[in-house]
Amino acid sequence: MINDKDYAQALDTMGFCVAPLFSQDQINAIRGVYEEFVVKDSVKGLIASHSKIGAEKNLRLRDALKAIVMPALEQHFSGFDFFIGGFMVKEGGNMSELPLHQDWCIVDETQYKSYQIWVPLELSHPANGGMFVLPGSQNFYQNYRSGSYGIPGVVTDDALRQYVVDMIIPPGQAIVFHN
Repeated sequence: MINDKDYAQALDTMGFCVAPLFSQDQINAIRGVYEEFVVKDSVKGLIASHSKIGAEKNLRLRDALKAIVMPALEQHFSGFDFFIGGFMVKEGGNMSELPLHQDWCIVDETQYKSYQIWVPLELSHPANGGMFVLPGSQNFYQNYRSGSYGIPGVVTDDALRQYVVDMIIPPGQAIVFHN
């Protein structure tokens, strides 16, 4: 759980919070790992590094990211296990959006909570394909989610758009959110 009570309250109430977690040196180190591991040629749409680089390289990527981020995570969080680390890469100029969705169940959610931490390496905002959230949506479904079961997606139409919050997140800040 996040140690700061205000961030913890936001996480429980809204399903997300944005917190200053990483130094500029850590962001630069993460950029170096990105340069080493990510498949950059012919990115079409949005790709997740875990689906493009193979199991052995994924383990090395996870270990490299973990070495960089764990000091900050241990400072700001308690009672957690680090599961996986990777990159999401969106094709430049691509105006499509990834619909609102819930990510995979990684733990038994009847006993534990799982969170993701998304760290932009450049200023993230709506005009460059940044993150958006739907406050409270962590309470919408009580279901299993996986690559086999599928991930429920919700199209952001005009009726829903008024409830969606576009995030502006600079490097060093991170959005922490319920899966």
